[in-house]
Amino acid sequence: MRDDFSLEVKRNLAARAGYLCSNPVCRALTAGPQDHPERSVNLGVAAHISGAAAGGPRYNPTLTPTERSHIDNGIWLCQNCAKLIDSDLARFTDTLLQGWRAIAEDFARESLGKTTRALMGSPRELSSPLELVLELEGIRGDTYSPHTVPVRWFVIGLRNAGDTTVKFP
Repeated sequence: MRDDFSLEVKRNLAARAGYLCSNPVCRALTAGPQDHPERSVNLGVAAHISGAAAGGPRYNPTLTPTERSHIDNGIWLCQNCAKLIDSDLARFTDTLLQGWRAIAEDFARESLGKTTRALMGSPRELSSPLELVLELEGIRGDTYSPHTVPVRWFVIGLRNAGDTTVKFP
């Protein structure tokens, strides 16, 4: 038996991620309009961090059905990233997915109430070309079975030469 998310949990996961894929490398918009004026398209998926059923990806038998279907066990992803995380379990761990979710929610929180221009700079301010910025955020230990290895963490961003950098972790 699957411990699926309720409709309310799915809506909250999507809204808390700003309707963007929570994969910090992807960040695809997951909702938008259809041609029909009263309809929209949803390309997002409320994915389980720990599998919804025995035998599922990253299934944790110690979780109760209530914990498995709780919002804390969910992450909002585009359909491509949802398939990706369930196809490469060694790479996409519970810890990594929880980190993605935290980053996505922080980004949505920081973006809340700001226009795209406020986040990226308005076209009038972009007299200089944009620069792609890659900065070393630090080195952390990460566990790749069976060893703990140092991993370099980077932040990618856009900068209008000399102005602020908009960073995307």
